[in-house]
Amino acid sequence: MMHRPATPALLPTAPRSPTTIHLGLRAPTRAVSAQRAPELQLASRLRGFLDDVDAGRARLSDLAQLTRDPRNLRGARPLDVQNALKRIAREVIRDDAAGDISNASLGTAASAATAEEEHQKTWPDDSILALLRSLDAKGRGDVVRLMNGTVDDHSIERLISEVMVDDDKAALARELVAHGPTPQRSGDYYVYSDVDDTVRPWKDTSCKAGVYPGARALYQMLAPHGDIHFVTARDGFLVSAREPLRKTKLPYASVAYGNLGSAFAFFGMTGPLVAKKLENLRKLIERNPKGKCAVLGDSGQADDEVFKQLLVTNDADVALVLMHEIPGFPANAELAKHPKTIVFKTYPELAEKLAQRGVLTTEQARLVASSAQRDMAPASAPSSPRPAPLPSPPRSPSESDDEYLDALEAID
Repeated sequence: MMHRPATPALLPTAPRSPTTIHLGLRAPTRAVSAQRAPELQLASRLRGFLDDVDAGRARLSDLAQLTRDPRNLRGARPLDVQNALKRIAREVIRDDAAGDISNASLGTAASAATAEEEHQKTWPDDSILALLRSLDAKGRGDVVRLMNGTVDDHSIERLISEVMVDDDKAALARELVAHGPTPQRSGDYYVYSDVDDTVRPWKDTSCKAGVYPGARALYQMLAPHGDIHFVTARDGFLVSAREPLRKTKLPYASVAYGNLGSAFAFFGMTGPLVAKKLENLRKLIERNPKGKCAVLGDSGQADDEVFKQLLVTNDADVALVLMHEIPGFPANAELAKHPKTIVFKTYPELAEKLAQRGVLTTEQARLVASSAQRDMAPASAPSSPRPAPLPSPPRSPSESDDEYLDALEAID
């Protein structure tokens, strides 16, 4: 029988109420260099906690315990902080709309003057302040850019004004983000990407993995500071993208969903799907006005029509159109001829073509190919019992590739 590995203990925190809180935090699974390891382990506490909230192993309000000691957030990336703040905004604003901000989804009795009830009222304020304080000014500016650059209305301003209940703490939060968003770095792209058959297979039966080999590395090379936004035809209610994207292990800032009208695409009526995707892409462009963007899609459904129309109305805003051609669905010939379009079958091929255009370096293209080999390794492993491992060989150049690709997640 296999047992779950022991999880690292949290750093010491102040005393808390007797209420049982399960955090289920995990250390990173891949080996990293000694120089990087402490940073990645600390950052993983916040990321692992958010994963456990998604899996129902922890409550979002338990975030207050994690953030009580600032050492638990040392090394956290702006993207991690943005994801946590977005979740706070969604949960608290949703509960407020239901008429019960303090206990609607958190299970406390409104009439019970207990320590737990007080915790439910104050945890958003305390968590927001601690998360913002964990970053320097540039990192907080990244959070503002990531928060305000999505299609939803949970901006940093709304988070502070509608979620925080203590006026003094809200004023402190406003001071922390007063410098506004950090501009996009030179060489970075805003990545606006489809999900199915673009970053992960759906119709495409040629790939059995949960993510296309090399995709994770390439996305993060284009947007190393987290500006990855998915635009999907899934409606977000009946069909969500959260679990498929979780399996890709690709960090991202947001998901823009379609609507129930997208279901007509199954009957060959792609008009509603195209219209909603265009609406979401234009909103992302509008909310991220200073910078260049790359749009990624596939040849399997209606992305070609979406991108053709986008190039008509927003040509100046789009730097790259990257079309994944999947088996049995040839890329649209008209779109393929556009000078901004690159049609590709694999992500190492795309990396090579981007290097030829000067978007990536040859070394980055080689690293995408190395990442693709690593992504394919589990699928090629034999199903029969494995022999005992051989002694580790001396350090080789490929080992530094692994360290580099793992360290992409720690860029801030």
